[in-house]
Amino acid sequence: MENSGTYLVTGAGSPGTVGLMQGTAVAEQIRHNVMGFWSVVDRFGVSRREAETAVLEAERRQPLSRLEMIDGIARGAGLDYKQVLGYNLLRGVLFADECSVAIAHGKAGKDGRTYFLKNSDKVGGPELSGDGFHQGKEINVFVYVQPKGLPAFMGVGAAGTTGLKFGCSAEGIAVGTNISRTIQLKSKSVSLSTVRAADRAELARIALEEGSAREAALRVASEVSASPMGTPGNMEFVDAQSAWFLEGSYDRMALSEGRDGVFVRTNKFEIFHDINDPEDISSHARFVRANQVLRQHEGSIDEQTLIGLSQDHENGPGLNALCRHHHDSRQETSLSAGVVVIDPAGKDKTTFHVALGKPCYAWNSPAGHLTARFTESPDAVKSSFYDGSAWKAMYSEDYRNA
Repeated sequence: MENSGTYLVTGAGSPGTVGLMQGTAVAEQIRHNVMGFWSVVDRFGVSRREAETAVLEAERRQPLSRLEMIDGIARGAGLDYKQVLGYNLLRGVLFADECSVAIAHGKAGKDGRTYFLKNSDKVGGPELSGDGFHQGKEINVFVYVQPKGLPAFMGVGAAGTTGLKFGCSAEGIAVGTNISRTIQLKSKSVSLSTVRAADRAELARIALEEGSAREAALRVASEVSASPMGTPGNMEFVDAQSAWFLEGSYDRMALSEGRDGVFVRTNKFEIFHDINDPEDISSHARFVRANQVLRQHEGSIDEQTLIGLSQDHENGPGLNALCRHHHDSRQETSLSAGVVVIDPAGKDKTTFHVALGKPCYAWNSPAGHLTARFTESPDAVKSSFYDGSAWKAMYSEDYRNA
């Protein structure tokens, strides 16, 4: 599909076809992310040979549909298949997302609607510099996909990956993910033996194939019980009926349900709180601040409440704020955000608000945010959100002008 001469990061049909369209659409941005990733792998004490061996071993455990999509992305972007495969399989272990999630479910939201927010935070590195790179971070893009025989979904991902940072489906489901900073994670060195069948970003995409938040949570729980998470983390699954929360670490997993209330998840566990890293001040500060705002507005929370929370600089502006800034590209700072509005009156009324780039910039500029619905065609969205240019324009760590 084309729009004003620019290929869009969207597609319909088989996994290979969707991957090829996405690879062709944003070839430059994919090359930026993939080559940047491989340039910093040695930062973790992992040799290129070790990494490639681990990837080939893990390849045998991947669903054929995922491998077909990765092959399509590689062909479209003009990259070696093994490079793109490694980027998809290793990035969740080496560069796990941080992130903050806030939910107003049912009676907590305005007019009985459910509201879901995710701020997506990510590390980077000074090595990602020079031609083809952008301020040491991986490029985020908007995707809108209509898989053959499965529900359509929208989301935000890193260019060149098959998984999602966050997203929603035409079935009225929203999903998010975030790492959890635990004592074990802090003391555990990187091990490529943890390259798993599907990391949290891939599990998020798989979850959106289901018909309800409950079914999505149970499917992912089954996947995690068969292959524990490579790094500790949370996943959130939300629809008009309920909100489900999964916590998973190396040797444990828990699933809980919530309804008609406000819920916050940052980079710490709520059920397995005894293994949280006590020195992780940022997760605690963001958790307390988000709860403070949501409870203040409980019963009348709407998309504007969450969009405002997404830009919040209380306890900052720095790593302790919801909208996270830092001058060091190696720190986990905010790169994108999304607010899903789920209407109990019908799945076709699901609305997705997306900000690409630093939330405090992107939400305040028409060039930085969009509103999308499944009743609309993918080409109703400006091509700048698909090709990475909106993200580049709106990503900055400078908070003085925010």
